[in-house]
Amino acid sequence: MRGRTLLTEPAIELRNLKKSYPVGNDGTIEVVRDVSLRVGARELVSLLGPSGCGKSTILAIVAGLTSPTGGEVRVNGDRVEGPRPTEITIVFQEPNLLPWRRADQNVRYGLELRGVDPKVMNGLVKKYLNLVGLQGFEKYYPSQLSGGMAQRVALARALALETSIVLLDEPFGALDENTRSILGDELLRIKSFTEKTMLFVTHSIEEALHLSDRVLILSARPARVKDDIRINLETPRTVELRWSPEFQEYKVRIWQSLKDELERDVPEPVANR
Repeated sequence: MRGRTLLTEPAIELRNLKKSYPVGNDGTIEVVRDVSLRVGARELVSLLGPSGCGKSTILAIVAGLTSPTGGEVRVNGDRVEGPRPTEITIVFQEPNLLPWRRADQNVRYGLELRGVDPKVMNGLVKKYLNLVGLQGFEKYYPSQLSGGMAQRVALARALALETSIVLLDEPFGALDENTRSILGDELLRIKSFTEKTMLFVTHSIEEALHLSDRVLILSARPARVKDDIRINLETPRTVELRWSPEFQEYKVRIWQSLKDELERDVPEPVANR
């Protein structure tokens, strides 16, 4: 199968988004400048750009965790004015599990805050721990889990809330390359079952190509959308596909677009005095 069948209406839409932060007594630093983008329902779109260019800031604004300085975000057609926990969940680079709770109890946490019926909750916890491949590890504490397994618990916790949109802020960034690849495959398998819309922040070109329907290249700070590349590669994207000429062509194209921004982001050397 080539590509993925997507709906055309945007689940997420950013319109001329701007974000600045105060610095010192009267200064500001501009992090995001006039970013406009659309993510279709059931799409997985990756944001790729230099460190500190504003990728995580964009995710936080979409999640309603921070307010933009200008422009707007719309989710499922409605303007985002604050957190929307019934529509959006977010997975961070660190699992942030509660150490005194077992795996199943960590997955239950968000459902408990929502006041979900205990019988329904039990079914959701079992469903999503099974979906992330943690059968038999339900009663393990975070200290007893590997990094990859802990991140699976964090993913199950987000999925159990059954929102239509999942934001992922470098969720596999702290893991070794092999574990990242395995969890990437798991994420795609989970997405095929749940049909979620996903916005994914990464620093890895390989990871972006492995996972994405589209890759958005962001400029050095302040972030702007420099390139929007649709990835027309077969799915599932096997190891063999990653060695194909098509995959390598995409990799070179993304690198060439990203390289200019990485070079622009390097500070000028200070002359000796």
